Amino acid sequence: MRVKNIFKGNNIQIDYMRSNRENKKIAFTFTSLYHKNLKDSGFGAKFLQENNFDIIAFKSSKPHWFQVTPESILAEIDEQLEKERYSERVGYGASMGGFAAIAFSKILNMTKVIAFSPQYRIDCDFDTRWSEYAKHIKWRYSISNGTTSSTSRYYLIYDDNNKDKHHVNFIKEFLKDSNITEITTSFSGHSSVGYLNEIGKLKPLVGNIFSEKSFEHINITKNRRKSVNYLQTRSKCLEEAGKICRSSIYARESVKLNPNSASASLQLGRLLLRLGQFEEGIDVVIEASKLNPRHVDLRVLLSQYLVADGNLKEAIKVLEAAVEMAPKHEEARRSLSSLVELCEGKYE
Repeated sequence: MRVKNIFKGNNIQIDYMRSNRENKKIAFTFTSLYHKNLKDSGFGAKFLQENNFDIIAFKSSKPHWFQVTPESILAEIDEQLEKERYSERVGYGASMGGFAAIAFSKILNMTKVIAFSPQYRIDCDFDTRWSEYAKHIKWRYSISNGTTSSTSRYYLIYDDNNKDKHHVNFIKEFLKDSNITEITTSFSGHSSVGYLNEIGKLKPLVGNIFSEKSFEHINITKNRRKSVNYLQTRSKCLEEAGKICRSSIYARESVKLNPNSASASLQLGRLLLRLGQFEEGIDVVIEASKLNPRHVDLRVLLSQYLVADGNLKEAIKVLEAAVEMAPKHEEARRSLSSLVELCEGKYE
């Protein structure tokens, strides 16, 4: 694979990766929010190479939703690819990368877009998960009638049981109905791509989309209890519905499946505290804290167990360490302040 850098600057890098053989297909890949390494091959490169794609990899090390991409570079890429005579151009990305794949689909003349849990926009009232990032972005690109293609096929893969469905509904307003294929991964959470990978269905599903084969026979719900994403999302949904005991069942399965997951242990620990199962709960949180010693939320939860056990002074020590690690962590600061005030009143 030959690699040529097209653009580098402002926390973004675009590389052109060409196979030694003459491929007729090219994929535009876009990294997601937590990607940091501009020197790697980007999103899904190995899989795309296995499927005979050349790749133009858009890689971001900051949460700027690819708004810093120079429009002149996009035009240059399109012009260069016209000379290469690729018969198929595919956009491929998840979350922030899914947004970019759709937003750049017209300017890059994509024939197909595969977007996992794409966002319509992140400065909206109906979903505030990424609103802090939105405040620091100067928006140049969006998903609109002017940026989407009337000839591209759009495959939108997402969890239809959370706010991601609202993003997809807005995106669909700018696409022709006949060009849309929706694939729902119920209770996968925002990481629909992670869920599919965990249950072993990512490559078969996407591979069939690449090759224009039917994928209706691919069962994307079988073996879902082998997915940490599914178990955690199911647990959180049941907790929101007030079904704490059932929620804890899924949370236990999640921790058993991935004992190193801080988020899984945090979820189970919170539920066990609510259920009054202090002995089991504090063991879960202590073990998770050993594996993730700088995880502030785990320390805050540990302090809550210590308070429940009447060990206020030890709880204060835990919170002081948490605030030292993350001075701006609101819950840690608030909990420490309240606990110090309580102790002062108790021992006056």
